[in-house]
Amino acid sequence: MNNRISKIENDVQDRNSKAWKMLCDYVDKIAEEGTDEFAPYEALGTELYVDIFTLPESISKL
Repeated sequence: MNNRISKIENDVQDRNSKAWKMLCDYVDKIAEEGTDEFAPYEALGTELYVDIFTLPESISKL
């Protein structure tokens, strides 16, 4: 890992929530399909999207 980049502590995100699991599944789906558009708000909807505070590490697949 680059020494100039530090990990951000994230005690806010509930990684067991339905919103988090759906976001992770969505990232995996977009990565598999090779889709150019990443639209988590549209994929999760307002009710779940408001529970997302950070992006998963799997975002690096995109």
